[in-house]
Amino acid sequence: MPYRPGEDIAAILEKIRNPLVFYALALLSTESLLYLGLIYIDDDNLKFYSVLLMGGLFLVVIGIVGYITLTNPEHLYETIVDRIKPVVISAVQKEAAQIDERSQENTEYNSAITIAATALLTEATPLDRKDATKRLLALKPKYPADRKIHIFLGRLYKKAEQYDVAIDVLSDFIRGKEQRGEAVEKDTTDVLYNRACYFCLKSTKVHPEQRDRYKELAYSDLERSIQISPENKIDAAVDKDFESIRNESRFENLIAVSNKVT
Repeated sequence: MPYRPGEDIAAILEKIRNPLVFYALALLSTESLLYLGLIYIDDDNLKFYSVLLMGGLFLVVIGIVGYITLTNPEHLYETIVDRIKPVVISAVQKEAAQIDERSQENTEYNSAITIAATALLTEATPLDRKDATKRLLALKPKYPADRKIHIFLGRLYKKAEQYDVAIDVLSDFIRGKEQRGEAVEKDTTDVLYNRACYFCLKSTKVHPEQRDRYKELAYSDLERSIQISPENKIDAAVDKDFESIRNESRFENLIAVSNKVT
């Protein structure tokens, strides 16, 4: 890039925003002139007067800077404010954008949950359930540990008798909780309870040779759920999803044992 003195001078002057910067520049300039005078002037008298002149100019600069500083102290902060202001504005704009994004996500979340709850009503159509399922699936990656999304998804698939898919959805949730060390908590036990329901329902739709396998999985989830949250036995005692095993001794004993626990 070619050298342009005018541009360099303009760039230097652009930096002079307050008295302190001006003072530093004036001091350097005065010292440079004094140094040149002492080096290149041979006459001792002229050197003496040059020193006096430079010293006088230096005192004048100090006086002017001192006066400006005392009468207009706000100029001392002008450069600092100019530098901080864009940073502050940028931070505020970034925070506002994040708030808008979170607000939009919350709106989408609440809307999806409301639509899912409505789609589970008796008068809802398969098209309603399909739309609700699509909305929840779009949110699922953003909320991998959200109880409502997974339980509502499971119930929507149950409504369509897609028990395998419902089981997979809840299994994803439980697996994530176990990996994060959150297996023993209310959300997990509720999802275990729901998965037990789907295993039990699945057992009524498979070949007799596979029935015992799904029943065993149902019992395993239900036992874990009641062990951590004994109050879940109240729901299990009347839940229609367990109709196929209600009269089995293992189910009756499970409910009886949980009654003793509470």
